[in-house]
Amino acid sequence: MSSSGGAGGKRSVADVLMGNARDAARKAKKGAPAASGVPSPKKPRTKTAAEADGATAERAVDEKPPSPAKSPVKSKRPSSPPKSKSKADDAPEAKKRSPSPTRSKTLAAAAKLEAAEKPLSPKRAKTLAAKSDAKPSDQALVSQSKDQASQSEDKKTKISNATKSEEVNTTLELKKKGSEFDPMAAAYWKPGEPVPFLFLARALDLISNESGRIVITEILSNVFRTIIATTPEDLLATVYLSANRIAPPHEGIELGIGDASIIRALSEAYGRKEEHVKKNLKELGDLGLVAKASRSSQKMMYKPKPLTISRVLDTFRTIAKESGKDSQDKKRSHIKGLLVAATDCEPQYIIRLLQSKMRIGLAEKTVQMALGQAAVYSEKGSPPKKVQSPFEEAAKIIKEAYSVLPIYDKIVPTLLDAGVWKLPETCNFSIGVPVGPMLAKATKSVSEIIDKFQGREYTCEYKYDGERAQIHCMEDGTVEIYSRNAERNTGKYPDVVDAISRIRKPTVKSFVLDCEIVAYDREKKRILPFQILSTRARKGVTINDIKVSVCTFGFDILYINGKPLLQEQLKVRREVLYKSCRL
Repeated sequence: MSSSGGAGGKRSVADVLMGNARDAARKAKKGAPAASGVPSPKKPRTKTAAEADGATAERAVDEKPPSPAKSPVKSKRPSSPPKSKSKADDAPEAKKRSPSPTRSKTLAAAAKLEAAEKPLSPKRAKTLAAKSDAKPSDQALVSQSKDQASQSEDKKTKISNATKSEEVNTTLELKKKGSEFDPMAAAYWKPGEPVPFLFLARALDLISNESGRIVITEILSNVFRTIIATTPEDLLATVYLSANRIAPPHEGIELGIGDASIIRALSEAYGRKEEHVKKNLKELGDLGLVAKASRSSQKMMYKPKPLTISRVLDTFRTIAKESGKDSQDKKRSHIKGLLVAATDCEPQYIIRLLQSKMRIGLAEKTVQMALGQAAVYSEKGSPPKKVQSPFEEAAKIIKEAYSVLPIYDKIVPTLLDAGVWKLPETCNFSIGVPVGPMLAKATKSVSEIIDKFQGREYTCEYKYDGERAQIHCMEDGTVEIYSRNAERNTGKYPDVVDAISRIRKPTVKSFVLDCEIVAYDREKKRILPFQILSTRARKGVTINDIKVSVCTFGFDILYINGKPLLQEQLKVRREVLYKSCRL
């Protein structure tokens, strides 16, 4: 906007208003008559420049200014002021004088009127109209709402920062030695509340950075102790996930999902293309790390409800039970639900658990040792007097209990209710549940064996090149076959199931046989290599489809007619075996 440099220059509304204000101030000061020429009956009171500016500002706001094109306004000057100042002299004075509040109103009104003369964009006009139409009360409500939203956001930020601080403290607490550890200091949830899955995921992340078995055992023991002290009902689910299991092995419950389905679920959950996920997999070599990186780069409109340990395990079991048409789609949907809700390092361990590849050096034996150690710390009473080393003895008891009854659903509740020292009395052998196999130890030479057993009675067995099997024959005639890893192999050997009824004597109602199944050439009467046996299908084999014949070599009996024989000597068990079978 150009200011008028002379009588012929174009003047803006602001210039006109400023000129009127100055004229009114001069006339008021000298007692001159009003601009209209009407004499005042009384001598007017001398007004200050600020008051004159205020009066002019009120008229300028209330009255509509004339259009410059139709009625140009010229500033009126006094006819013969004694000490007149030129416009050039007034300008510096205006700059030196600090604007009063009323003068600021005048300038604001002038700027508003001048802006009204300029054309506005439709969007800007709509915005200004909405603001001008709003009632003062509405504007106050909007302002109040913004303040409340800001306070709420600040509160959420403080809570989030406090939670992160608690999680960091938890991480530091879990690394402490067992004697210095405080379970309540490690928990950032209230007693009785479901344990967050992030608590376990962070613990697994700590373990992944350790190599010493003692340190790993202590970290996991601290995890178990924290859960026992706060939410003991979540201990069972924690043990299962720590052992990378979702159910007892003999139940044969499998997730039944491959890497291709996991990649697809991951890409759909995080809005990525499958080819990009596969490219990252080649670079990182770990689908769990790909999931973690994908989650960290994704922004979310709202924070999802935190995952809990029990929810993760329940979802895994639901995935395993999905079958039939569209089962893979349903499984992917369950996986996506977990990944969307996962934060921090949770996606990494969800994927690894789905793959059954933890990659942190955590063996199931270590889980059992940590559970025994946690049980000793959590015991209210003192250990039995005969126990010299409570931690070692507790770990041994849990290992033996699991080898006899490999069902955490029975071991963990018993441990919580009766204590670790009562496990041998309550967790006993049960037919239909596979027992942990007795395995051989390798030696360097035959002379070492002879030296070790010198003066003692011993027996030798052939090294059968086949598959270890544990055959359970129940009283109702049902037969189940389990592998050395307690996996159900009954469907793989229907011919062995058929032969059981022929080899047992009529007096034998139930038994558990420890044996080796090998491929066998009946014509040549010789044992075939394991590679031939491995060509058999794992499930759904029928007798008519069998192309590889097998032979069963029994060398031990663990149970007969309702009586466990695990505590008997091998010599006694062998005698029972020979008396129970038709040779």
